[in-house]
Amino acid sequence: ITVEINELGRLELHIVGVSSGFSRINGRLRPLPAGSRLDPAAGIFYWQPGAGYYGSYAFEFISRDKKGALARTLVTVHILAGRK
Repeated sequence: ITVEINELGRLELHIVGVSSGFSRINGRLRPLPAGSRLDPAAGIFYWQPGAGYYGSYAFEFISRDKKGALARTLVTVHILAGRK
């Protein structure tokens, strides 16, 4: 999944069955960034990047389908600098 938002914009991403999420930096999983929140009960990832966040950011979300199988959702967020 690829998403574009403007600098200082807000992202709301619905992922069915999501249980955890990570930033993917240089091929390694790291905690989600400041200004983000993952709500597993609602299946929603929220992120409102602060000033100075622009460029591309990679995320990996883990979820379970109805049969309990694990699935990964890879998301790339492109933040466009200087647009409001």
